[in-house]
Amino acid sequence: MPTEPLFDSHCHLNDPAFAHDLDAVLARAREAGVTEMLVVGYDPLSSRRAVELAAAYPSLYAAVGIAPHSAQEYGPEALGEIAALAQHPRVVALGEAGLEYHHGPDHQRQKALFAAHIRLAEELCLPLVIHSRDADEDLWELIAREGLSRGVLHCFTGGAELLRRATARGLYVSISGIASFPKAGAVHAAARDCPAERLLIETDAPYLAPVPHRGARNQPAYLARTLEAVARLRRVAPASLAATTRHNALCLFAPLPAFAIS
Repeated sequence: MPTEPLFDSHCHLNDPAFAHDLDAVLARAREAGVTEMLVVGYDPLSSRRAVELAAAYPSLYAAVGIAPHSAQEYGPEALGEIAALAQHPRVVALGEAGLEYHHGPDHQRQKALFAAHIRLAEELCLPLVIHSRDADEDLWELIAREGLSRGVLHCFTGGAELLRRATARGLYVSISGIASFPKAGAVHAAARDCPAERLLIETDAPYLAPVPHRGARNQPAYLARTLEAVARLRRVAPASLAATTRHNALCLFAPLPAFAIS
């Protein structure tokens, strides 16, 4: 267990993979030193579930939104329900939202939905949890055009230029268990080069379990493995990195009465 508490900045405990043993998953997270977790929605149903979980468990907070994978099913008009959910006091961010060009639906529908999320995030003064895959240029064009002021590029797999642009704009970058994979050179570079004050860590559970759990169902308890991998890449002590990344998460998702930023 790390000597400093950990904040899992992106997980999907609202996923059906956790339907039958969530209490045990949360107990293991506590034992591993994970004190806060952001449960992220990816469509209206999962966003409702994220809010329900955050209301029921003090260690959980919620983000609500529609991921690009669902852009064929939902358009900007679906954000009315997301905006209503965002009024809940346990909701600390919008998202996830963004662009998925690797195997996502129609690009124009994705871009319209992402732009609508940016506008809503600015209207509600909430940070935006951003999904991006193989879409660096279009993603940045929309961020710049719509004027996003606060957010995080989750599970970062982008290039050096996107990293530079994002951090220069004041956005955060979150590194997942991919950092522990031996051949993930681009993610290794991002984990190494991201300014410390803009760095977060996440599990993206139930996906992308870090080594030595690769291929298994991921869970917040495994965040310490990602922490260790990123600390090795940055040549810093894991305890120091734990404190830095948790502080960054608390700053991004503040102001929250339950959060004591130190």
